[in-house]
Amino acid sequence: EFRRVLFRSHETYKFAWKKYFDFTSSFSFNWKNIREYKAKFFEAIERAQNKYHIGPTINRMNRDLVAYAKEIRPDLVFIYQGLYFTGKTIRKIKATGAKVFGYCQDNPFNTNTPKYLWKMYLKSCPEYDHIFSFHMKNLEDYKRVYGIDSELLRGYYLRDRNYPLNNVDERYKCDVVFIGHFEHDGRDETLLRLARGGYSFKLYGSEWHRSKYYDEFKKLMGGDIHMLREDYNIAMNSAKIVLCFFSKLNGNEYTTRTFEIPAAGAFMLSEYTDDVASLFEPDKEAVYFKNADELISKVDYYLAHDDERRRIAQNGYERVMRDGHETRDRAEQIIRAYERLIEQQHDI
Repeated sequence: EFRRVLFRSHETYKFAWKKYFDFTSSFSFNWKNIREYKAKFFEAIERAQNKYHIGPTINRMNRDLVAYAKEIRPDLVFIYQGLYFTGKTIRKIKATGAKVFGYCQDNPFNTNTPKYLWKMYLKSCPEYDHIFSFHMKNLEDYKRVYGIDSELLRGYYLRDRNYPLNNVDERYKCDVVFIGHFEHDGRDETLLRLARGGYSFKLYGSEWHRSKYYDEFKKLMGGDIHMLREDYNIAMNSAKIVLCFFSKLNGNEYTTRTFEIPAAGAFMLSEYTDDVASLFEPDKEAVYFKNADELISKVDYYLAHDDERRRIAQNGYERVMRDGHETRDRAEQIIRAYERLIEQQHDI
């Protein structure tokens, strides 16, 4: 997909690689259906390429990006989560006169994930003109491994998707909600205490079937746990308390929901890290917990103190608006980095 849009005075184009690996469902195979063999064989090959980042489809994706850069002659190519692109591809794009910036939303130095996931991205890092990092701690990693001075580019909220609503939707009305993925970090046991404890609690997100408590969650929630898309903002606005957990697998110290929840005007009860506490002042702009007992205790307290809960939610909203964590703020940061780079080259 190539899409052309305007951002202020900047003309922007989009190159999307989703179409190269457009899997609509999980892989399954019926050995009894001979007619499936050929299609499933090729699907398995495509899935292997997508997983290990090698093969003819990966090569075609790289060639297409280079060809598109030669066609439109951009000043800047911003590669978001560039797992599929080689250093050779980046060099070819730079040969057109473009600067190439890289951004990784996950932790590419994470030892908890398979090496093949980040191999191509990490190998190509020295070829980028500038690297952005989602995580503060990865700034030191880029410097230590590559001698690269990278820049923090935090997550963001979208002002047309995350905003306060005046009305509560009865479908999502509850005291406490968690909207997020399952992970084997004990979050399911903590949330099960809420579900079992008689709280008005709702749960949404992906991968919850992997929890050993999934059948009980289904029974307590009244059905399968599903993801929210268009109704995400409605659900946050319809809960008194919105919980926020961080991925231990990825080593997160904050997450995109750190900004989305306050931007919706919702009360955020989040896991504590020093990083997230620097973004929202504890007990004034957000509330934090360090363990399951503290989470339950603070749920009880703030459900019993409506005015204080609403005041903290309002303060959090004002803070996220004041500090500038919207997607356009991030775009401005990228543009400023490009302008600095050009200015430095002119000074040489």
